[in-house]
Amino acid sequence: MSRQLYLLIVVVIMGSVACNQPRTKNADVKKTADQSTMAFEDIRTITFTLNKLLQKGRYFKFESYYSTCSNLLPEKYKVYFDIFHCDLFGYPELLEERDRMLLRRYYNELTESEKISYHLIKISHYQKKYEYKNAYTEVLKMRQFEDHLDSFIIADLRQYHTKFLALQHVPPMSVRKYINDSVQLEKVWAHMYIPVSINGNMVNLIFDTGSEKSLISKSLAEKFGLKVIETETEITGTTGARAATNLGIAEKVFIGNTVYEHVVFEVIEDSLLGVPEYDFYFDGLVGFNLLYPLGSIALTADGLLKINASSSHDQLNNLAIRHFSNRVSISFQDKTIPVKFDTGAYMSIFNKHFYELYRTVLCETGTPKSFEYGGIGGGRTVFNMILLDTMACAVYNDSVFLKDTRIHSKYIHADTVTYFGLLGMDFVDQFHEITMNFNPHSIQYKIRN
Repeated sequence: MSRQLYLLIVVVIMGSVACNQPRTKNADVKKTADQSTMAFEDIRTITFTLNKLLQKGRYFKFESYYSTCSNLLPEKYKVYFDIFHCDLFGYPELLEERDRMLLRRYYNELTESEKISYHLIKISHYQKKYEYKNAYTEVLKMRQFEDHLDSFIIADLRQYHTKFLALQHVPPMSVRKYINDSVQLEKVWAHMYIPVSINGNMVNLIFDTGSEKSLISKSLAEKFGLKVIETETEITGTTGARAATNLGIAEKVFIGNTVYEHVVFEVIEDSLLGVPEYDFYFDGLVGFNLLYPLGSIALTADGLLKINASSSHDQLNNLAIRHFSNRVSISFQDKTIPVKFDTGAYMSIFNKHFYELYRTVLCETGTPKSFEYGGIGGGRTVFNMILLDTMACAVYNDSVFLKDTRIHSKYIHADTVTYFGLLGMDFVDQFHEITMNFNPHSIQYKIRN
């Protein structure tokens, strides 16, 4: 080989190497950048989806989605979404651990909307601990975001502000409970009544898992010596009617052998507890705020309420509770939907969310019909609804058949609720026993044979 040819080959090879090396490096950098962009996009998509599910109240979809994708999130978002998961499904100790970490490391990195959601879930957490002063502090922190809140959140915050301001110097409710306690309920018409001692006075109140609050009539609050605080708070009944209330503090309440102290009732005018046109009145109700601290409750077919009974505490995550509002799930037409478990409702009723999801099926199989009924807040209201002769749904592997089921085709509340309906006593009556555990949250059904 000539010397000139040899030098030419060397120059060509060196030139090729010199040209190819930067291209290889740039390609690697571009590949890494593409992977980082993809990872960022994945994180943004996941967090957007999780936040949207929480805002819409799709707590079981949130739980399922979060359990599959949490390992893809950076620590900041794991800590943030853990707080929501713990509040909804009953892990208060872990929530407080994650909360300390969030405040110490990541709070300032949250977006404004994430901070709003965070403070709202902290209100729920403190409410479940009956720490009214801390709940009030969280409400005050929300004031800085007031210009960016929608009208529904603002309305809720005003109610929280009024209530927790009035209660901030009231000691947290304390509960002394016993293992395997029980109370016999009495069924009158389609409602279950529970015997309660309030400041040494016995009274039968409606047992109502669908109500976040416990209510008492104004006349009984005065008769039983409750300390009444003028607050101008309000409650909303199942018909959408609103009723003004005050707060009443009972020093001591007994349910079975369980002893409560510093119990908060909503005090309401006697005439608003019932429907005069139906000649139906009651003295008040025991809501979820008095049931939650019991550890667990089990309602049997013969009306026995087991309190703090020994039961399985599997992490089923099939009962979500925010503030004192519960959600369970049922399956209908191969879809799973969130509903409220409501022993205060004599029959199951579904709402506009349900109607929109199943509009085609309902129009084909249902019958348009007008119904008149009433509730807390007084008066009767006529609703144009869809009637299903029989509705076959499922809870896990058990089939449940609801007869003469009513579905609202329009919203009946001023605000839009995030569940699809109420499971009332016609649902409850199909089971031998229903158990609700509150640490962690779960619900278990034993079908009648």
